[in-house]
Amino acid sequence: MAKVVWTGVVLALGVAACSSPPRPAPPVWSTNYAVPFDTMVNCLTSMPTNAFTIGAPTPGFGGVVTIAYVPTNVPQANSYFRVYRVPENGVQVSWFRANDVMGLDWIDGEARSRANSCGGIPYQGDRSYQGVGP
Repeated sequence: MAKVVWTGVVLALGVAACSSPPRPAPPVWSTNYAVPFDTMVNCLTSMPTNAFTIGAPTPGFGGVVTIAYVPTNVPQANSYFRVYRVPENGVQVSWFRANDVMGLDWIDGEARSRANSCGGIPYQGDRSYQGVGP
C-alpha cells in the first residue's frame, strides 16, 4: 500500500513540475537615467516617429510601469519597456523582448535609442546594439 501511495505522490510532483510556468526572461538591456519617473514614462509613451506602436502605460506593483513598444510590421514581437523608480529622482528602464523571435536585434537598438533620447543621452552609434550601457 505504501508503494502505491509513494508512486502517486511522485507522479503528482512530476506533473506539478512540468506544469509550472517558465521563469521570466531577463531584460535584453537595462539602464539608469537621471530624469524624473513621470517624465520618462510620458516620453516613452509619446507618439513614435518610426514604425512602432506604443501601448498605454500599465502600472504594476511598487510603481513599476510597463509600456508596450512593438513594430507595426512584426506585431508578434511582444516587446516592452519596464520603468522602475530609483532613489534620488531617477529611473531604471529595462527592455524586454521575446527571445524566440529571431532576427529582431534592430528592435533592441531602436528601443535603446528611444530610451536614451528620453533620458537625455545622445545617440551612441552601434553600442546600443551590443547590449552595453551608455
